[in-house]
Amino acid sequence: MRISGKSPVAASQSPVNPYESPATTLSHPVDLEGSATSNDIVTRNRFLSHETSLKGIGLLSYLGAAIIIPLSFLTLIGFLLGGMQQQGFPIVAVFVLFVYLAIGIGQIFVARGIRRLENWARIAIGVFAIPGLIGIPVGTLISAYILFLCFSKKGRYVCSPEYRQVVANTPQIQYKTSVVVWVFVAILVIFIGLGLIAICAGAG
Repeated sequence: MRISGKSPVAASQSPVNPYESPATTLSHPVDLEGSATSNDIVTRNRFLSHETSLKGIGLLSYLGAAIIIPLSFLTLIGFLLGGMQQQGFPIVAVFVLFVYLAIGIGQIFVARGIRRLENWARIAIGVFAIPGLIGIPVGTLISAYILFLCFSKKGRYVCSPEYRQVVANTPQIQYKTSVVVWVFVAILVIFIGLGLIAICAGAG
């Protein structure tokens, strides 16, 4: 007895409908579980240099805090050793101490924020850089560069929630502190060192 019908191979080959919409093929993987898409990788690589520079400014802020906080105490000691006996000296010394401490502690919070690419920290870093523009020529160049990093279009985007999500999706992409930032660190250390030498010489 012969069983009529199509073979399995023939059945799988359905006729082509010329009026049927073509199937859509995704050119990029869909991010369903917070994993990186190819768009995330392209975006991260595009803005990585700016991200690295901003985080490097955070490193400078940490270094500044590490110097300013001890310097506040050294300043007070320098006043005492210098034999300043004018009226109101204790009040002035305590005021200077707390001003330096406030600046140092503030830099720690700002540095932590900018290394997390928080928008408020970007604005704070930029505001702190404005007085440095009067330090011609080195201070002017450094402050202008920091202002560019913070307030340029790239800087605003890098510190946005959208880009922070891109960073979270691409942990395999690591940043390295730029050479420019290391040069700024060296300059800052030199100037602070000269300042400490001046304070010690004055106290002596």
